[in-house]
Amino acid sequence: MKVKMLISYKGENYPVIPKDEILKIRVLDNIFTRHQVVEGRFSGLFVPFECFIEVVPTEPTYSAADVEQLQHNAVRLQRENKELQNRVKHKKVVLPKEVAEAIVCCEAEGLDRAAIPFLLSVIEKLFRDYSRQVLNALDVIKEYATSSDDKLNLLTALVDDFTFEEQINREQRLRSDLQKLFTGWEGSGRLSELAKDADRLLENHFSEIKN
Repeated sequence: MKVKMLISYKGENYPVIPKDEILKIRVLDNIFTRHQVVEGRFSGLFVPFECFIEVVPTEPTYSAADVEQLQHNAVRLQRENKELQNRVKHKKVVLPKEVAEAIVCCEAEGLDRAAIPFLLSVIEKLFRDYSRQVLNALDVIKEYATSSDDKLNLLTALVDDFTFEEQINREQRLRSDLQKLFTGWEGSGRLSELAKDADRLLENHFSEIKN
């Protein structure tokens, strides 16, 4: 602990420890209690307890660099918060279907959306509080949170609302591509060119099926 000398003290064969000197000491409990200086120029010397008073720790002080860093962090957080609010205002977040279903599963079991981010790091400790279904859902959400390039996506979805990506199969994709092809053509080119483009789409489709 840190102490402040109330009076000057000079032990036998000791240099004088002046009044108001700040010392760091340790307490040795052997046959009787002794207080030994452990740092500085008086290190190793023993000081009677009536010669000092313990220094109460003061509030931490911050350097100009610390203050500048805190201000920088505050500006960054305000910017990210504004960006998040803008995204929430303009559109719903699109999540993978399995992630959206996982969030709905957690809500159905009484888990508040706002709590989800705080539980992702302690899933393995929640087995007494939540069902295996909820734990599996949290695993799915955690996997998305750690692998997604857009880290704000999940937070935005939890704060506001979300929709999900429909997984389309090959037949749906072929139908959509053909519809776009015919809509884009609308008599503006030769039928032979339209037929070639349609053949190419069909060839790619059946090639995917074989693979």
